[in-house]
Amino acid sequence: MMRPLDSVDGDSVSASAAGPPRAIAGEIGDSLDERARFEQLLIELTATFINLPSHEIDDQIEAGLRRLGEFLGVGRSSFAEFSPDKLDMVVTHCYVAPGGEPFPPVIVEVRLPWYARQIRAGRVLRFQRLPDELPPEATAERDYCVQNGLKSNLAIPLSVNGSLRCVVTFSTFGAYRDWPDELVERLRLIGDVFAGALQRRNADQRLQQLHEQLTRLGRAKLLGELVASIAHEITQPLCAIVSNAQAGLRMIAKDPPDLAEIRAALGDIAADSRRANEIVKRIRNMLQSRPLQRTAFDFSQAVYEVVELLRDRLRRHDIDLALALDPQLPHAYGDRVQLQQVLLNLALNAVEAMQDHEPDAKELEISAAPLSEGGVRIAIQDSGPGVAGTDLGQIFDPFYTTKSGGLGMGLAICRTIVEAHGGRLWLEASASRGARFVLTIPAAEASP
Repeated sequence: MMRPLDSVDGDSVSASAAGPPRAIAGEIGDSLDERARFEQLLIELTATFINLPSHEIDDQIEAGLRRLGEFLGVGRSSFAEFSPDKLDMVVTHCYVAPGGEPFPPVIVEVRLPWYARQIRAGRVLRFQRLPDELPPEATAERDYCVQNGLKSNLAIPLSVNGSLRCVVTFSTFGAYRDWPDELVERLRLIGDVFAGALQRRNADQRLQQLHEQLTRLGRAKLLGELVASIAHEITQPLCAIVSNAQAGLRMIAKDPPDLAEIRAALGDIAADSRRANEIVKRIRNMLQSRPLQRTAFDFSQAVYEVVELLRDRLRRHDIDLALALDPQLPHAYGDRVQLQQVLLNLALNAVEAMQDHEPDAKELEISAAPLSEGGVRIAIQDSGPGVAGTDLGQIFDPFYTTKSGGLGMGLAICRTIVEAHGGRLWLEASASRGARFVLTIPAAEASP
């Protein structure tokens, strides 16, 4: 009743009626035209995944399963990924024709034990007549076929880099059909294309997660260096609130109370409370872990907020700040918090360079101007010792640092953020002492 056949690639479990294989229902015919149309379909599906962006892969796999299912005339075509322990198969993509039955979302060994063991062993399963062709030990599978009206089934396990990762299946419910070797080979090839695309999507997602973790690490490192400045900045409005509250209490105790002075004190308390709240919000936003959020924003205002975080540190190290922001500066387009992180990191690097080498005149210059082709050009210039020629080629490399105790991730993260926004970041030769970092980012009116 069930006999093994030579596998297309690896073991195969197959069953058929006596005699030579024949098309039972929905089979690809022998005509050259029909075969040519099937080959063209496979070529189109394969070409779709060349250079396909990761975020479109899931939709295209769903579309591919639908086109295959409709061409083959099957009731269901589905794609499942193995759990890490290989005990479960999670159906991630599925096409179900009218009258078909969807797979359960998770196929577990306790529900279909014989089926799961065969797939986990890497065997191709192909049955023309179900449930008659199932072996005696496949009792759960037989019950499943009877309950769901399953007539024929093909399941092809797929490996990526030598490891079993996925399985693609095709099932019929209204009629029986054959699964000849040539068809299995073609479907395995397209299944490999799907599996490879998912592997690339998963790798891209892991890289994105790593980038977000490194970005958050960069933010935390920056804010750790700014603890003293932040504490000083938030202490000022809090002390002013306490002072105005005490003054208001004294004025209330007067006979008669000085209502005008009390009103002024309450106004000052409200203003200082808002200032303290804005400081806390800026700190929380810088530490927050979230995906890239592109919006149009006032770039000049964003620069001023960064300067507020720097001001106390500049004062403590006697560094003069020169701001040169073009009054015609357009709104920028991107993630405001991440771009502020870039500016803050570059400015802090400049501060450290000057405080370590103590030049005669310490000055930090931040300038910004519009680009003729649409965008914003920002330059951060210091009067420190500059960057040694031996460091120029590696200054943006991950884990390369010229600081004792440095992580070597700050500039690498900055460049990654800027490039993710469609901009550039580079070190420019400076006519005077010091280092000059330049970056460009899109303007709002030049963005989609």
